[in-house]
Amino acid sequence: DSNKNIILKSICYSAEEDFFLKPWHSVFAALGDYIKSEKVYISAQQEEIISYIFPSFNKNINFKKSDIINQNENTMFEMAVDAIIQLLQKITERKKIIFVFDDIQWMDKMSKLLLTKILTHFSNKNVLLIGAYRNDFESKMLSFTIPLIKSDLLKKIMLNRFSFEETKNIVSEYLPNVKINDFLLNNIYNDTEGNALFLIELLKVVKDKGYTKELSSKATNIINSRIMDLSKNEKILLNNISLFFDKVSIDCLKILVPFDELEIFDLIESLQEKNLICELITDKDIFYSFTHQKIREYIYDNQSNGKKILLHEKIGNYFEEKFKSSGKKHLYPNLIYHFEKCGNKYKSLKYKVENLTDLYTMYHETYPVYTSDTIVYNESKDIFNVEAKLNEINEELCLLDKTDTEYLKIKMEFSYLLGRYYISMGVYDKGLENIDFSLRLADKLENYIYLLNNYKQMVFYSIQVNDIPIMFKYINKSLKLLSLYDNIEERGTMLRLKGLYYIKIKKYEEAEKLLNESINIFSTLNNISNKYILSISASYNYLGQLNINLGQFDLAIDYYKKAINLCNENGISKGLEIFYSNIGQVLCEMKNFDEAKKYMINSLELFKKYESTWGRDLAECYMTIILINKKNIEEAKIHFSLAQEFATKLNNPKTLKLVEDIKKLLK
Repeated sequence: DSNKNIILKSICYSAEEDFFLKPWHSVFAALGDYIKSEKVYISAQQEEIISYIFPSFNKNINFKKSDIINQNENTMFEMAVDAIIQLLQKITERKKIIFVFDDIQWMDKMSKLLLTKILTHFSNKNVLLIGAYRNDFESKMLSFTIPLIKSDLLKKIMLNRFSFEETKNIVSEYLPNVKINDFLLNNIYNDTEGNALFLIELLKVVKDKGYTKELSSKATNIINSRIMDLSKNEKILLNNISLFFDKVSIDCLKILVPFDELEIFDLIESLQEKNLICELITDKDIFYSFTHQKIREYIYDNQSNGKKILLHEKIGNYFEEKFKSSGKKHLYPNLIYHFEKCGNKYKSLKYKVENLTDLYTMYHETYPVYTSDTIVYNESKDIFNVEAKLNEINEELCLLDKTDTEYLKIKMEFSYLLGRYYISMGVYDKGLENIDFSLRLADKLENYIYLLNNYKQMVFYSIQVNDIPIMFKYINKSLKLLSLYDNIEERGTMLRLKGLYYIKIKKYEEAEKLLNESINIFSTLNNISNKYILSISASYNYLGQLNINLGQFDLAIDYYKKAINLCNENGISKGLEIFYSNIGQVLCEMKNFDEAKKYMINSLELFKKYESTWGRDLAECYMTIILINKKNIEEAKIHFSLAQEFATKLNNPKTLKLVEDIKKLLK
C-alpha cells in the first residue's frame, strides 16, 4: 500500500562492485524526490552532507573540489550516516520504508555497512529489507548475513528452482490457451531445469511462436529466439544499450545511433512491448536498461570487439564532458568502465586515482569509522582497503610511458594520496617520501592546487608529530602561494593553522588575531553556504587552547563550549570527541575530576563510535589520570594501556612524555 509504505528499489551490478555506495544512488534520488514532494524538513547542513555523498539526492547543490567540509578534521561518511539515519527517522514518522536490492551479492562493502547500520538502528521497526542473491554466492554473503541473522534483523528465505509440479502449474497459468501435453511439459522442464529466468523466457517464446526444439536446446538459444525476429533498427538500438552495464539515457543513445529522437522512442516502445528493456524514471531523467542482465551479456558478447572499442571510447568521452561540466562523482564508475573497455589506460587510471582520492577524503580512514555497539559487520575492518587499491593502481601505472605528461599528472595525484595514507597510518618515512615526490612533480607541472595540497599535508604531519619548524615552513609556503592564487576558503584554513603555530611558540596576541580573522572568513562564507560550521568550531577550539596556556581556564572552557554548541545546533557530532576531550583536560587540570570524567566519557564514546585515532592518545591519558585520582586503579590501567597504544601509533613526543609521567603515577 503506497499510502503506508515507500518502496525504494535498486539493482547491484558486478561492474560496480568496486565503487563505494553506488547501489544507493538511485535510492537517494527517490528519497530526494520524496522529501520535496511531501515537504519533509531536514536542515541545510544535513541536505548538503547527504548530497555530497549522493549527488542525486539534490541535483541543485553543486560542489567544487574544495567543498569538502574540512577534510582533516572530520570524515564525510560518518557525518552522512548520522544525517541519513535522521532523514529516515523523519520519513518513518509518516510511512514505513521497504528497501529492495536485487543481485545484492554485487553490493560493495561500504554499501553493506550503511545498510547494516540502518537495519540495526531501526531494529525491524518501520524499515524492512528485501534482498535477493544467487545461491552460488552464499559463501560471499555470509559475513554480511550472519551477524544480522544472529541479531534477529534478517531472515533467510531459500527460493529453490521450480520443481516439475511447480513448473507444470506455472505453464498452465502462463499459457491458458495452449494445449499442454507431457511432451511439451517435459521439454520445457528439461530445457530450463526450473530456473525462473529461463522458464519465463521460454514461455514467452512458446506463447509467440510455439515450441521449437532446435532453438531451445540451450539457455542461450532461448534468449536468441527472443531477439531473432527483431527489425534491423531494433537490433542496432539493443546492441548500443548493451554497451552500458546498468542504464542509458536518450541523450547518450542519440550520440551512438543514426536515428532521430522520435524514431528512438518508437524503437524503445517496441522493445518494451517485447519485454526486452524497461524504463527507469527519475525526477529529471529517463533511463533504459535490460529486463535481464543475462540478455544484456548475451547481446554484448555477440558484437565485434573493434566496434565495441570505438563505441566505448565515444561513450567515455560523452561522460567525460558531463563530468567536466558538473563534477558529479557518481559518474566515476561510468568513466572508468568505458575507458577501460576501450583500452584508454591513462584516462581509466586518472579517474581511478581521482575516485580513490575523493573516497579517502570522504572517509579518511582505512577501516570503517561507523560501527554499532550491538552489532559488528564482519567485513567492516576491510571496508576501504586503501593499500590494496593503491597497489592495484601502482601496478597499472608501471605499464605506462614514464615521460608522458598525462602519466606525470596521474603520478603526482597518486603520490599525494599515498603520502596522505602513510602519514595517517603513522608510517612517516614512506609518507614524507611520497609527499616530496608529489611536490616535485606539482612544481614541474606548475600545478598550484597540488602544491597547496602537499604543503597542507606537511602542516598536518607537523601537527601530528609536533615539529614546529616544519609547521612554520609549510604554513608560510602555503600563504605565499595563496597570495598568488587567491582562494578565500584555503586562506581561512591557513590562518587558523598559523594561529595554532603562534600558540605553540607562545605568541598569544598574534595567535588570537589570526584565529579571529579565520572565524570572520568562515562566518562570511557560512552565510553564503552553511557548510563551514566545523571550520569555525575548530578556531574556537584553538582559542580554548590559547587560554589554557595563559592560565585562563574558565575562558578556555567557554570557548570549548562555544565549539560544542555550534556543532550541536547544526546536528554535527564528528569533531565533538576532540572538544569534549579538551574540556575534560582543563577540568582535570583544575582538579574537578567528577565533572572532567563526564566530559571524558562523552569524548571516548565518540572516539569509539567513529574509530578515530587523532587525539585519542591524549583523551585516554587524561581518563587514566582522572581514574587514578578517583582511586579506580584497575579501570585506570585499562585506559593507560590504550593510551600507550595510541601514543605509540601517533608518535607525538608531547603525548609520549605524558605517558611516561603517568607510568610513574601508576607505580
